[in-house]
Order: sequence, then structure tokens, then C-alpha cells
Amino acid sequence: MLSKLAQFKRKSWKPLVREGEDIPASSKFGGTPVLCHGESWPLCGACQSPMRFFFQLDSQDLPSTEVQIFGNGILQLFYCSSYECDVHSDHPARFPFNPRVLVRIIDRDLVTSEVIEPKMTDPFHYDWKIEDNFFRARFIVDWEEIDDYANFIERERLEFYLNDYDDDFEIDDDEEYNLAHDLSYPKDKLSGWPDWCNGKELVECPSCQREMNFIFQLASEDNLPYCWGDVDNGFIFQCPEHREQITYIWGC
Repeated sequence: MLSKLAQFKRKSWKPLVREGEDIPASSKFGGTPVLCHGESWPLCGACQSPMRFFFQLDSQDLPSTEVQIFGNGILQLFYCSSYECDVHSDHPARFPFNPRVLVRIIDRDLVTSEVIEPKMTDPFHYDWKIEDNFFRARFIVDWEEIDDYANFIERERLEFYLNDYDDDFEIDDDEEYNLAHDLSYPKDKLSGWPDWCNGKELVECPSCQREMNFIFQLASEDNLPYCWGDVDNGFIFQCPEHREQITYIWGC
């Protein structure tokens, strides 16, 4: 079975984590992020409310084969989780290059552990405090290498079906779908294949219209107590040529 899917096998990395006292300058889920010197807390580009910090990865902490997967620096994700913004915004949060999401790579030489609270007037009139919007920090202490396979949705796009591959091999669509989902790692992971839930979204670079590379998957209720849509997954993509073009999507 796996020999038939060998062309769809990629190396992926599962983050191994521990909880502990927060250290801003670390690779982690939740906790306190590092910010650039003089930078105040990032605000949502749609509602101007403070965004929630989800995770950061320092390229120096990645597996040796992946240290340049997104370049040199610290990858961060902030996301507006405001219900009011969901209701009133003209920008559905799950789509790429969205003002309600900040995904970026910052120079580690320009960061500080000092957190400056935002100076803003909240349009939805709720009391926002930094300490109330933290996820409990979970530090990435190591990585476990895993074999990751393209799921049925990805292979369907590539027009590869096990029945077509071998006339003597019989499997119905439901069995193939379930098998592929079993082989595609569904949790938080670095590199490998995105584990699409409902349908693949083609994420193109706005500079060159080239399909962007998959970098990281954030699953619902894995290392963060947060659910994307109907228990979907979130994904970070980056253009291999224009590396400043990096984005986040979920619920596809």
C-alpha cells in the first residue's frame, strides 16, 4: 500500500513541547511574544482591536534540515479572534493576505522582550488586557521526524487514485479517503503536506502568481486550546522566490 503512495511521502516534523515559566525569546505556542524595539502590540487591520498571539518559531530552533524553510529570523502569527470582528468585518478571517491576520518573519537582532500595550480606542467597547488574552505558553523543546503523505483531497487535485495506479487493486472512494487521512498527519507540524479538511485552496503569491510553499500547520485543539472553524486546520504558506510574501489561511 505505502509503496503505491511513495511519490506522495514527505518528511514532516512534530513539535515536542513542555509547559513552564514564560520566556518571550523562545519558540513556542502561546505565552508572550517578542516584539520589535519600540513596537506596540499589533492591532487588527479590520477592527483595530489588539490581535491574539498564537505562536512563534525561531529558525535557529528548527531541525537541521529545515533551518532555512522560511528564511533566517523569527516567524510569528497574530490573529484577530474577536467575535464582533467576525460578525461585522468585510474580511472573512480564513482567506489569505487578510488584514485580520499578521504573519511575519522578524529579525531576531531587532526584538525586545518588553511588551508595550496598545494605545487605541476599541470600536466594540470591551476592556482588553494583555494578560487576559494569552494562551498558556508551551515551549518547543525538540522535533520528532514523521512520514507524512498527501491526503485524498491533495491527491484528487493531482488526479492520482489508487484504483487507477493498479488494475488489480480495488478500493472504493470512501476507503481511499479514510486511508489517506490516516496517513496524513492531522496535528501541528512543520513541513510535509497540508492536511486539508474540506477542499484544497490554491494559495498564490501576489507578486509572481506562483503557488506558495506549505510551511506550518496549526491544528484545532492541539498545542493551543483554539478551534479553527468546524475543527479545521490552519496553514502558513510562503512564496519560495518572494519570501516576504507569507500568509495564513484556515478552514479549507
